[in-house]
Amino acid sequence: MSEENHILPVTYRGQELEFPLQILQTGYTLKFVVTIGEAKMIFEKDDQGEYRAILAEAETYKGKMPEQGLLAAIHEVLQSLDS
Repeated sequence: MSEENHILPVTYRGQELEFPLQILQTGYTLKFVVTIGEAKMIFEKDDQGEYRAILAEAETYKGKMPEQGLLAAIHEVLQSLDS
């Protein structure tokens, strides 16, 4: 398994935001771990090839979940990277 750390630029509600991004590769599979505040969201492809967001360490996370619109904006950026 290899890991790479990056910054993911996202435009949301007219603001340019940057989030820490960790790329995990296991075999042929890529997972993107995006840190949003205190939440670490894992974006991975589902059976239809679309990214889904999963909260990492859900059982220990007690904070406020990121907004759905923000997750959708991150999803769009990740999809554009595949193109």
